[in-house]
Amino acid sequence: TGEPKGAVHCQSDIFYTNETYCREVLELREGDRLFSSSRLPFAYGLGNSFTFPLLNGLTTILCREKPAPETISRIFREYRPTIFFAVPVVYRMLLEHHRHGNALDTSSLRLCVSAGEALPAQLGEEWQNTFGVEVLDGIGSTEMLHMFMSNHQGDVRYGSSGKLLNGYEARLIDHEGAATAAGEAGNLWIRGDSAARGYWRRPETTAQTFVSGWVRTGDLYTQDAAGYWWHMGRSDDCFKPTGQWVSPVEVEGVLLRSENVRAAAVVEGFDEHRLSCVCAVVVKRNDGDAAGLIEDELRALCEKALPRFKQPRQYVFMSGLPYTATGKVQRFKLREQLRSHKVASFGVFA
Repeated sequence: TGEPKGAVHCQSDIFYTNETYCREVLELREGDRLFSSSRLPFAYGLGNSFTFPLLNGLTTILCREKPAPETISRIFREYRPTIFFAVPVVYRMLLEHHRHGNALDTSSLRLCVSAGEALPAQLGEEWQNTFGVEVLDGIGSTEMLHMFMSNHQGDVRYGSSGKLLNGYEARLIDHEGAATAAGEAGNLWIRGDSAARGYWRRPETTAQTFVSGWVRTGDLYTQDAAGYWWHMGRSDDCFKPTGQWVSPVEVEGVLLRSENVRAAAVVEGFDEHRLSCVCAVVVKRNDGDAAGLIEDELRALCEKALPRFKQPRQYVFMSGLPYTATGKVQRFKLREQLRSHKVASFGVFA
């Protein structure tokens, strides 16, 4: 999401992620063929495409081409992967590709995995209903080398990051540094033996992130009574328009229930009095649809599903959202555009 920091890992960290996430969640078996649309330079792709298949004597499918729907469809058809790793935006593109008459052959898949950005519940459910394959959403980081929370096969709670993996510890800390009460949102700190030793030649940043054996993830989370963890957003993406925290991820999940919405992002906006408010940036599924009618539908959806302080007061329609190379929405770019009153000049972001 920003400039590379150079997280320093030891070789033993690779083996630790294999014994934790790979063993517990993937449960690799003879004949598995792993294909990841996220590439080797990213920690997520490194495990998916290199260390997990290598350490378990299995096949990896590598592709130099950009992971466009046509390319992924061809790989599914020709190379028959059994496990597919991607980010939410890729799953959305593949579903749209399939809906437009380009049949996607997923018959070889036994499992799909999502990471990089929280997987909207509606998207995960739609994928499973369409193709009959679960999508296991989870969260990891470069600092921890791979996943430390995940949904599990046969135990999927769409909209959540699943449960904490064996071998890791987690705690939620408020903005004053104290542990949060049960059920309340807090900043996620994680601990486990795959943690990096720090950032390469960046002592100040290292001291901020790595604290007494814990890693500050920068994510805001809650944990429910059943042990599932729910991503509220990046700590710097959440905001308090009326003195109460608003989670972009929660509001976006409601907006995406509409069949007329292809993508959505929620950021802090400002009303005519320059007071903080919830702003929804929406990408229509069909360009020709009337924005006003869709806005009315979305307002009605949010009134039913969200308390008043979380309901968007502003709606901005764009042709596309800005994404990082790893498929994360760059909400900071949207905030910058809103604050500089350049919303009308938004175009399609690659």
